Amino acid sequence: MRLQSLHSLGLPFLLFAILLEVIAWRLSRIDPHIELFFLNDTSLWYTRLPETIQRWQIIAAGVIASALIFLFGEYMLLKFEKMEQRRNEAGTLITGFWNSAIWRALAHFFGTFTAFLLAAFFAECGKLSVGMLRPDFYYRCMGSSLPSTFHSEVFTSNSQCSQSDVEFILNGRKSFPSEHACAGASFGWYLTLYILWNSWCIMESRPFVSELLRMSSIVPFTFALWVGVTRITDHRQHHSSVVAGWLLGLLFATLLFVTTSLRLHRTTNKGNKEYNVLVPFSQETVQ
Repeated sequence: MRLQSLHSLGLPFLLFAILLEVIAWRLSRIDPHIELFFLNDTSLWYTRLPETIQRWQIIAAGVIASALIFLFGEYMLLKFEKMEQRRNEAGTLITGFWNSAIWRALAHFFGTFTAFLLAAFFAECGKLSVGMLRPDFYYRCMGSSLPSTFHSEVFTSNSQCSQSDVEFILNGRKSFPSEHACAGASFGWYLTLYILWNSWCIMESRPFVSELLRMSSIVPFTFALWVGVTRITDHRQHHSSVVAGWLLGLLFATLLFVTTSLRLHRTTNKGNKEYNVLVPFSQETVQ
């Protein structure tokens, strides 16, 4: 019972994603692939600007928004679709209602966080393998002064840079793909899919609420787009790096949303016992 319930949450996959993120953290200490640095490449002469939004802020916003939206969404679905048919059940209605709503919300929360961890792992692997230079790499390597004329020099190693902060220079070789765009897309797109799915589920019973949900689904998607755009305007990533980050986030958000929804649907309807498996701590038992 408990193992089956944990499986319905997607906990094993989440633990696997956490393991991959630990591996990615260890890999981040490895020097990335060294690309040649041409001093006359003006695409790398951009001024270094402060970050509009930092990675931890994206994660914090995604975690908080996901928890609130999933709880409200599952409460709404059960209230609109399930309360009528369970109205005559005895005693455990309130407990069963909230346990199942919280359980399903937790499953989706694990799903979106797993999507983020998997996307972040592949983003880190991409950074180390490609070694694309950031738009502000000249500043990282040579300091704040930009060349007034074209130069034919080619730098083949970081030791040729005049800056002494090696870590700062190495980070300038990790443009592709954008982890910020990847994180924004994994959280934002998962939430967009979730809101649209809830809108479709209550389309017949609550058309007005369904329409409101459909319009509100653009908010998390816009957040994901905005995060990626700031990486370009802050001169931290090239356009291709941001697009690659978006695609990674969209891919894993879609995969995890579909698999989580299918797993919950199968678990909910197993044996024609509504919510029995989704309420592991109540008095109900699986026959």
